[in-house]
Amino acid sequence: MAEPIATGIAFVREACAGTEVWTIWDGGGLPTAMTRQGETAIPFWSSEWRAWAFIESAAQYGEYHPRNVPLLVFLDELLPAFDSHGLRVGTNWEAPGAVGHDANAAGVAAAIRALKDAGIG
Repeated sequence: MAEPIATGIAFVREACAGTEVWTIWDGGGLPTAMTRQGETAIPFWSSEWRAWAFIESAAQYGEYHPRNVPLLVFLDELLPAFDSHGLRVGTNWEAPGAVGHDANAAGVAAAIRALKDAGIG
């Protein structure tokens, strides 16, 4: 399993290189999980295969399916909404244990935009 900060860095770098990010969906909505600090996070992955790998190795998410989110929707709509509700963003979580990096939504948006503005991705 990768170190949590490495999964966060990979998420930002890979999101910048693409046009979408991925979450998982069970027909009723997006999952939430409590972070180690007791805050609520919604997980996202930088690729479909990462989301599938998570589902396949985390029994509690076996009924979920990957769902893509256009990067601009993620940046302009979801992250501001998450930020206004105090939700954190889980990035490239791995199982078992649904662990990985999480960050505040504004920080994730700022990191992706900074790399995009620098011409990376």
